Amino acid sequence: MKFAREKEALLLKQVAELKAVNSTQAEQVDALFKANAKWEAATVARTQAEALVSELRANYDKQMAQAEKQLATANLKTRFWQVLAGVALVVGFVLGSKQ
Repeated sequence: MKFAREKEALLLKQVAELKAVNSTQAEQVDALFKANAKWEAATVARTQAEALVSELRANYDKQMAQAEKQLATANLKTRFWQVLAGVALVVGFVLGSKQ
């Protein structure tokens, strides 16, 4: 009888230990699922950030091309007015020297 009680106590102790291990493993699995969800969210966020950076680069390149075109036009207009002013100066000089 004493042997049966000791065996039962030992079995109850083993069951309690297995339940504790099972509980710990369940917590670890839960933590892994949570970590995986965070990883997936971070991956989605990174993909969205890469798309945004790509869009911003394209907009920047487009704006820079427009600015370079406007600068070239402004330089051309400036050069035109400089030449015109030079021609007017020469005409004025020639007309002034004839008098």
